[in-house]
Amino acid sequence: NQYGVKKVVTNCPHCFNTIKNEYPQFGGSYEVIHHSELINDLIRQGRVSVNAQVVTELGNRVDADDELRVDGRLVERDVPPSYVLLNKPRGHVSTAHDPHGRPTVLDLAPPHIRLYPVGRLDADSEGLLLLTNDGELAQQLTHPRYSIPKEYLVLVKGNPSDETLQRLRSGVCLEDVATGDSPGRGPTAAAEVRREKSDAEETWLRLVIHEGRKRQLRRALNPSFLFH
Repeated sequence: NQYGVKKVVTNCPHCFNTIKNEYPQFGGSYEVIHHSELINDLIRQGRVSVNAQVVTELGNRVDADDELRVDGRLVERDVPPSYVLLNKPRGHVSTAHDPHGRPTVLDLAPPHIRLYPVGRLDADSEGLLLLTNDGELAQQLTHPRYSIPKEYLVLVKGNPSDETLQRLRSGVCLEDVATGDSPGRGPTAAAEVRREKSDAEETWLRLVIHEGRKRQLRRALNPSFLFH
């Protein structure tokens, strides 16, 4: 067993029997157990609780609205995917929990469904935000490799020149802290920028970007970066 696997768990009876019977040469390398056996072991060890009560006897019934935990961690049930399109107001942060106690977008969501925000709008921004429990869709919408376009209407002071708008289209150098989803410091990806309407005091810009660095538009429109 070159990968160091010591235990294989399956909830498929066919897979269980196939591994046990057709690959006996692996019997000394790792243990093959059925999914139900693992659950029974966890119950016997007192690691399972239902509605905050530790369960040690086998055969107890768990209803759909019961809270089930293993080692203190909530067990997510198989629930149908839910999708909520939220018109986020200013003042709410796009997170499931805020350590500073600020209101979050989940405060505006249906209370009986566990949802998570897809992407972010900062507290001072407003607009469309998707809340869902569909992890696969959230991954496809937010991971940089899929380059999903995100469109924004931005109000800026004054009337930016054509040269300034071209800088935004070509990419603005930002000094990011590198993360798993961020390329770190360097120019932003090419963006679509269009002047919607303007007067002597302010201008509405429409921007379409394909990445999501922290507060990217506010920072990119900051003169210290835009005219660097």
